[in-house]
Amino acid sequence: MKDTQREILEWVERTFGPVTTSERALMLAEETGEVCRCVVKTQQGVRPSTRSNLPDELADVGIVLLCFAEYVGIDLETEIKRRFEEAQQREYERDE
Repeated sequence: MKDTQREILEWVERTFGPVTTSERALMLAEETGEVCRCVVKTQQGVRPSTRSNLPDELADVGIVLLCFAEYVGIDLETEIKRRFEEAQQREYERDE
């Protein structure tokens, strides 16, 4: 995943030029909002689930997230594994 992070960041910087940390965070929020909009439109019946853009929108979130992580020097794969291991050690109660 680290190679993918680097490749995405290099492409973004070549294609769009320099982008600040704040702009990257806002781009992530924007893409996440598009995922939410896609889910809402599908649930409302405005967009049939067969025409859902959810895979594309989720991929966009992943691209922006990987780029952001590379820009700030975070190995996202390592951090995801670490946080997942921590989550597995917690006790969770389900609301019923």
